Amino acid sequence: MAILKSLVHTNIVKLHEIIDDKTSQCLYLVMDYLPGGTLADLLKDKKEGIPEQQARDYFRQLISAIHYCHEV
Repeated sequence: MAILKSLVHTNIVKLHEIIDDKTSQCLYLVMDYLPGGTLADLLKDKKEGIPEQQARDYFRQLISAIHYCHEV
């Protein structure tokens, strides 16, 4: 959790706070709001798939975020 809080990258959602509610045994993560939803949400409605260029753009963003995580 501490590592996730320290990450600052365009393609990684910012984690602001972690709330551990011991009474309900729940852990809450306070993160930036993304009005467009997740990539999974976007893709589940595309039964016919997405254009190749769009898929390449998403893939580049994912790889950029993964690369950043391995460099910090």
